[in-house]
Amino acid sequence: MDNALQVITLKQLPIIEEHLQLVKSDVETRTRNAMQLVCTEETRKDVKSIRTELSKEFAEMENQRKRVKEAIMEPYNQFEAVYKECISDPYKKADAELKKRIDEVESGLKSDKEKAIRDYFSELCKANNLPWLRFEQMGLKIGLSTSVNGTKTALTSTVLRISKEVLELSRYENSAELMVEYKKSLNMALALSTIRARQEQIELQKQYEAQRRATLEQQRAAEEKVQQAVAEAQETQQSAAEPPIEEFTAPTEETPTEAPTAVQEQAPATIYEVKFAVRGTIAQLKKLKQFIMQEGMSYDDI
Repeated sequence: MDNALQVITLKQLPIIEEHLQLVKSDVETRTRNAMQLVCTEETRKDVKSIRTELSKEFAEMENQRKRVKEAIMEPYNQFEAVYKECISDPYKKADAELKKRIDEVESGLKSDKEKAIRDYFSELCKANNLPWLRFEQMGLKIGLSTSVNGTKTALTSTVLRISKEVLELSRYENSAELMVEYKKSLNMALALSTIRARQEQIELQKQYEAQRRATLEQQRAAEEKVQQAVAEAQETQQSAAEPPIEEFTAPTEETPTEAPTAVQEQAPATIYEVKFAVRGTIAQLKKLKQFIMQEGMSYDDI
């Protein structure tokens, strides 16, 4: 299309007749006086009345402005609808279709570049015995401007560096632990410092655990000594409170001191004396004493 072709022109500017300057002074005076009003409990109704009056005046002015705008916009809205149908829609449709086709081609080009680079990376990892290394760890962003040869050169340098560092780490005694950390960052210095810090923390924890066990053992030994002392004190107190052991002699028959009377009376029961030693708890000995007393028997302390 000829760029010089003029298809849209404005024949006549809208003419708006207004007399706003004539009422400007009056509006400013009325609004200024209203803002100087003091609203109190007594003047509240008057202030509300003035506010309502000003609101009505402003609403009327707004209605007039909107009517003018609608009148001006009506021919423009009609023009814009025609413009959209004849110009905007066809151009936008063509642009969207062309963008889709370009994106398809560019996406294919980027995919081909990425595939070539990924394949090269896989061969590098196999050649250097690094099957665990992932392409995503390389941090590459492949676009249309990406140079395949330049990227291959950079990958070769990176993979060779990693292979060298893995070989160095394998010489350490704790190489397996180091490799776990190294695989996360591909940074040998960081892996070494991380493991060193972890070992220091583990050693500190071991010392803490040993100290804690020693403290618990000391507490346990102290508690056992206290319990033993309490038991010995209770045993000593119990022994001091026990009554002496009572002994009884074997029973011997006693000869009646009085001759039988003429009247036949029931002879009293024969009294025997028995000596023996009794061993038992204080409670048991008390029960034995109570039994002796209840039965009317007597005893002597030896």
